[in-house]
Amino acid sequence: MSEEKARELDIDFGDLVEIEQHRYGSDNEKYIYKVIGRLQSNTWVDVPVVSAETETIHLHQMEEVVRCICCGVDETKVSRFRVSDVNILEHTKDEKKLQKENEALKEKLEKSKEILKRIAGKHEKYQCDDFDDCQMTAEEHLEDLEAENEKD
Repeated sequence: MSEEKARELDIDFGDLVEIEQHRYGSDNEKYIYKVIGRLQSNTWVDVPVVSAETETIHLHQMEEVVRCICCGVDETKVSRFRVSDVNILEHTKDEKKLQKENEALKEKLEKSKEILKRIAGKHEKYQCDDFDDCQMTAEEHLEDLEAENEKD
């Protein structure tokens, strides 16, 4: 899958995107929009956006579009833009990547806790009378594992 295609697939609710605005007599500007939805449609605003922002019906052509509001200009008007016409802001990509990594680490941590809890009841070194004691023992050993993991 191409990098551009992967970028397009990542855009979803809450992301910030840049959309080019046409300016007469000067360079075009890029406005920041917040994505509030995504769908397939044959109606969208053509980019670069002219001053009279109107959605055009494109017959016999369905595309992935995002529904957006323009941050700081008119946050009550919702417009549709083709996904291929918008650029996701870099910090949004970084946040998503960090969220995915964080979720993966949390999952790994939960699996490790479960394994340690199972060990706590089976190995004589971890035997305990109360479940809370076992859990505490497992969590103490988990902290040791995390410390070792950080060294790597």
